Amino acid sequence: MGKRVERILKKLRNTFLVLILLFLLIVYQSKKMHNQRVAMQIPNNALKYILFEKSKGRPKDIIQLRTIVSHHNKKINILNSDNFGPITNNTIVFAITVDKFSINLQFLIVSLSQIRGIHQVLLVFSHSIYDEDINKLIGTIDFCRVLQIYYPYSLQMYPDEFPGYSLQDCPHDMDMKTARAINCTGFLFPDIRGHFRDPKHVQQKQHWWWTANVVFESVLSIVMDYERVVVFLNDDIYLLKDFLYMILFMEKISNDLGTCEFLTLDHRNLNFLRSIDGLELTPWDLNYEPSALAFDFNVWNSIVSNYDLFCAVDDSSWTRSLIYVSDKRKKASRFRILSSMFPRTYKINSCMFERTLEYCDIKENVYQILELQKNLNDFLFPTHLELYIPIQDEDDPLVNDDVVGFGGWSDPRDKDMCDNITLSKIKKIVLGMRNEIAQF
Repeated sequence: MGKRVERILKKLRNTFLVLILLFLLIVYQSKKMHNQRVAMQIPNNALKYILFEKSKGRPKDIIQLRTIVSHHNKKINILNSDNFGPITNNTIVFAITVDKFSINLQFLIVSLSQIRGIHQVLLVFSHSIYDEDINKLIGTIDFCRVLQIYYPYSLQMYPDEFPGYSLQDCPHDMDMKTARAINCTGFLFPDIRGHFRDPKHVQQKQHWWWTANVVFESVLSIVMDYERVVVFLNDDIYLLKDFLYMILFMEKISNDLGTCEFLTLDHRNLNFLRSIDGLELTPWDLNYEPSALAFDFNVWNSIVSNYDLFCAVDDSSWTRSLIYVSDKRKKASRFRILSSMFPRTYKINSCMFERTLEYCDIKENVYQILELQKNLNDFLFPTHLELYIPIQDEDDPLVNDDVVGFGGWSDPRDKDMCDNITLSKIKKIVLGMRNEIAQF
């Protein structure tokens, strides 16, 4: 009896192993098929960005990293200027925040390479990590001008001290009673949700704020009377080929309107297929965090003149902090945003086509985006755009909801650091005011 049971168990074990092997084979073949389908959709001149392979570089010590980053940031070294010329007051700037080497970044570069008119653009890659592989990948870009800058206060540069992690800091999820008892750093400053500082989340807002300051106050300072928009992009998106065309078209419309501060080409719902040539002008939705946002120097000056609001609000999201600025700034209405009703920007790792929140295969998702672009090819680059301005009533939350922070930004050290990043701009404003007064 015992030997019979043993034989049955052995057969079941063998069957189970066979099933596992079949499953792994199916997964392998599926991934191989995804790779082949995506590769067939990508033009030959862009395949190199996907085929790029990481190397095993030697890690650098922190002091060496800080020195390298400081050296890079002191000089504005724009690549490919020999082919595309210097930047002018007519150059559109794409500012892209990057936090790691990823397939998302590779596909973003692929999409950028296929945008019509991309040769007119300056790509500014702002890194929160110094990575030789990322540098080499971006160094292969040959379709427009490129600049790389490095956030100097990153977790990579300060892994064991502020603004990174410190052993004395209160753990993010520690309860306030325990934090007070052990007297950890920050116990007096939990956020609105009762949590303590999380450097990883905090860095996202600090990095973006530093990037915006550098782009507007340093990079564009070499251009006189710059009046175009700067487009801020996340590194996990895919752009359709008429992205720049739409930005320029919408920029002209917003200038004619005179009542619009921001442009975006993100999708806001799953019913976007109805209006490929439609635009919508609304107050900035409190729940809307775009991954592609454009605005000009005038809007930047309005933002930075209210830097105290941006830096003080208890919210680690830079987009929600901007909404807070628009809601609380004195003697001004809430920022208005002009958005495309049909998106030209897609989150690569979002399952928008399956209408599910489950994890998506990135290459399969890119394939779906490319298929969508191919099917809509005749409708891209519209010759006209229809503008919709919804009527807001008194109960509309877009107009009347009071904006409060979502938490994650309560430590006074972060607020002081954010203030200090902005001080150079404030000094310029004060100096300009003094000069104007001296002329009377």
